[in-house]
Amino acid sequence: MKQGVGMSFTINLIVIFIVVTFAFLVATLNYYKAYKVNNAISDSIEKYEGYNDLAITEINRKLTTLGYVNNKKGCDKNSKYGTLVKTDVTSEQSNFSYCVYEQDTNDDTGKFKYVIITYLNMNIPIINATLNLPVKTTTEPIYYFSE
Repeated sequence: MKQGVGMSFTINLIVIFIVVTFAFLVATLNYYKAYKVNNAISDSIEKYEGYNDLAITEINRKLTTLGYVNNKKGCDKNSKYGTLVKTDVTSEQSNFSYCVYEQDTNDDTGKFKYVIITYLNMNIPIINATLNLPVKTTTEPIYYFSE
């Protein structure tokens, strides 16, 4: 009888360890994917020197190939990151849930940065819930060229 109780405790301990290990692995892989999406967006914005139509087209193409989850998460208009960038977005361009904010630098150099927020999507099957955690990156400073 003593060995039966010890064996069930050992099996429970092993199962808990495996569940925690796999949860950590899944969270790490999802964070990596969200950060990879952020880097793809910031590379396109820096390449075209702003969040314009060319950058939006390239971002949509990259996000389609990366397999980013479209969960239609809304962006905060009044955010601590800066002002929300507004462009003429068609229905094709609004499929992905990411937010781009324009943030002025505090010096007088005529530069600004973009803050990009994507969401780490984790579906938790046991409680049947989706966890959306924001992942934030910032572009390098971009010069503001007036027309």
